[in-house]
Parts: sequence; C-alpha cells; structure tokens
Amino acid sequence: VQHPFKLAVKRSQHADIVNEALALLQKNQDTPSALRLDMTLPTLRDRSVQWLLNGYHTINKPEVIKQAFASCHAGPLFNLLFDSLTSREALQQLRDMQKNEPDLWMKISTRQYKLSEQHGIADADEEPA
Repeated sequence: VQHPFKLAVKRSQHADIVNEALALLQKNQDTPSALRLDMTLPTLRDRSVQWLLNGYHTINKPEVIKQAFASCHAGPLFNLLFDSLTSREALQQLRDMQKNEPDLWMKISTRQYKLSEQHGIADADEEPA
C-alpha cells in the first residue's frame, strides 16, 4: 500500500512543478533563465493537501487493499485475507491445535483469564473515591 501511495504523491508533486514551470516560461518568454519556482511554506502547505488526497484516492480501492493483505503472511500456510483466515484449512488448524501444539493451546486458552485477573488486581489496588 505504501509504494502506490508514495508514487501517486510524487507524480502529483511532479505535475505541480511542471505546470508551474510552464506557466512561468509562458509568462516570461524573454528571460527563461530567470525561472524561479515558488517554494514558500504557504504554497507547499496548500499543495501538499492535494498531493495526499491524490495518494489516498490511488490506494482507496478494494483490489489494492486485497493485494496488500494477500502479500502479508500469517504462518507458512495462510495470508491475512479474510478468505484465507476463515477458510476450512485455517479452522481445521485451530481445531487441531489442542492436540498438535498443547503449549500454544494452553497459552491461548488461558490468556483471557489471566487478563481478567490482572484487571481485577488493578481495580482492588485502587483507593475507593
């Protein structure tokens, strides 16, 4: 997701520079060597909003997001797509975890109780108002 976003921002920046340079060249046809782009903070601030918006529109597409999640892996067998994480194979792996990986299963199954105990201890330590 980061690569297409950065590319869209760079293209927007480049288009602004080219448009401004062409406008200055048309305005000052006599002295093209005196071409000076506006690099003041207010100008860059105003333009950067459009650059970021163009980048957002580039990546705000379901196919781009799905491609990004497909390239992220959750173990050797699955990626982070919803279809992969909720597939029959993934659910079967979870069902078989209790007998195939008992240590990991114990950590996962008892984690919720440890968290609630920690919150109960923290609540008991607090002074009543």
